[in-house]
Amino acid sequence: MVLLVMFAVALAVGPGLQDGVHVAIRIVADRLPDRQRQWLDRAVDGATVVLGLAICGSGYAYTQDLFTMGFTDFAGIPQWVQAAIASVFGSLLAIFAGASFIHPGSPRGPRQDDGPIG
Repeated sequence: MVLLVMFAVALAVGPGLQDGVHVAIRIVADRLPDRQRQWLDRAVDGATVVLGLAICGSGYAYTQDLFTMGFTDFAGIPQWVQAAIASVFGSLLAIFAGASFIHPGSPRGPRQDDGPIG
């Protein structure tokens, strides 16, 4: 059940990350000039693509190993099903970060942190 909730959250949050509705701490990036800030955003998107592909690849390899072993957990669910969720999450991470990398000027919504808290 926990894995299904995590999977549902990963699917629901992905489009929101593309629109920029997530919480971000941008202490360093806000102090940079526009050109360097854009470069930093691209570098972060590229690193996120690599991370997503690594998670997807390792989840796929782990899924294959568990599938051939045939292990099940105490509820009778094959463990390869749980490992396959990591592959799906990694691929979603890579897809959304790749879209942001390819289209760096995509709308990210208005900045919410321009004024004082309160």
